[in-house]
Amino acid sequence: MHIPDGLLDPKISTGLMGAAAVVLAISAVKIRAMVTALRPVEALATTAGNLTRGAKRVMTAAGERTIYQMGMVAALVFAGQMFDFSISQGTSGHLIGGVFAAMILGPAAGALVIAAVLMVQMLFFSDGGLLAIGANIINMSFFGTIVGYYIYYYLKKTVPEWVAIPVAAWVAVLLAAFSCALELGLSGAIPYEKAIPAMLNVNMVIGVAEALITLALVNIFRSMFDMRKIIVLLLVLFAASQAQAAVPYIFCNTTSGALAGGLGFDFEGGRAVDFALSAGSGPSGSTYQLYFDYYIGCWGAGVTAKKVAVNSDLAFDLNLQYALEQAINEKLFLGASCNLINYDTTVGADPNWTVIPSFDAYIKLLL
Repeated sequence: MHIPDGLLDPKISTGLMGAAAVVLAISAVKIRAMVTALRPVEALATTAGNLTRGAKRVMTAAGERTIYQMGMVAALVFAGQMFDFSISQGTSGHLIGGVFAAMILGPAAGALVIAAVLMVQMLFFSDGGLLAIGANIINMSFFGTIVGYYIYYYLKKTVPEWVAIPVAAWVAVLLAAFSCALELGLSGAIPYEKAIPAMLNVNMVIGVAEALITLALVNIFRSMFDMRKIIVLLLVLFAASQAQAAVPYIFCNTTSGALAGGLGFDFEGGRAVDFALSAGSGPSGSTYQLYFDYYIGCWGAGVTAKKVAVNSDLAFDLNLQYALEQAINEKLFLGASCNLINYDTTVGADPNWTVIPSFDAYIKLLL
């Protein structure tokens, strides 16, 4: 979705640069009002020595926290965009992160963060063109972030938040893709009848991964705003970025019986990494579990981040696993896994250490 130079008509790219500048200027004004406050000051205003009161803007404590959060979110989004997952032959996708950024920071700050990430990618990684930066900002900062946030805002009034978040993220990806296709069609680079179906078909799948990742990141970030934990998450994302390809999938297991989704990454030497998420809603509110597994052959080590009740603290399970998987066809797999040793960090867990605590069978469908 990062449009390179040479595809857009100069008139269209110039117009979109102007539109992007307006969006970012309005966002900057809103952020300034959000992170600063007027503080009255005294000044000698006349030669007669009369004192008059004025005011100046100063950074507030809440504003400092917001700026700090903007840096953390920008780092997470940048790291998340470093790895691609394959969709079909010759096609791949990656996280946009717009709805995630807007939910943590607000739509204005989220739009600025995504725009900053796009500019860094353009300048240092040649991901997107200099003349097309306006189009890319409109697509991903405006449609993918601001519009996506307001879709979430109105959805959560009628559906649970754990439904509103992934739906808004998925729709935001499609809106960004549709906008990109229109820009290419208006420029005559690709005919509308080819650009729009091609972009939407691919991004419907990319949007599924975006929805799952957004739901996981929002819940994790809300629960663990701690520098050390965020650094660990950044390292995990960076490790995943070194994989050659990622494949999104959905699965159902015998432990929870819930439908869940994930991303699988294949490394060289028979090594593999899996990210998976299951989420639900019960009497105590939204719950979720986020899994991270690293396998060499059939042997693996895993970390599970879990929140079993809306008011509970985020807890982690550390485990050693053994798993076998059998392909039914190219898309469908049956598997079984056994936790050999598990350590539960939940407060009050008795015991914390368990040997062979669970045996799990599952079915997995590649998307």
